[in-house]
Amino acid sequence: GPTRIFPTRIFPKRIFGPQSKNLSSIVRGFKIGVTKRARLITPEFAWQSLFYDHIIRDEESFRRITNYIRDNPAKWNGQGLAIKK
Repeated sequence: GPTRIFPTRIFPKRIFGPQSKNLSSIVRGFKIGVTKRARLITPEFAWQSLFYDHIIRDEESFRRITNYIRDNPAKWNGQGLAIKK
């Protein structure tokens, strides 16, 4: 296939599908827009560096994730540290 030539190596060119029609590109665009607007209000805004993605596929999954989002803030002490029980 097509290649890119660099001074010391030859790498195959990666061919990807349309980047504007997949979930990753939609999320990336959303995060770029939110970041720009949030930094106008709070210049030090940053996304959480580690996270867990999950596709909600059924009612049980939706209920579990909704409960997590609702209940999780109570588990934090306001300084970014989880309260150990």
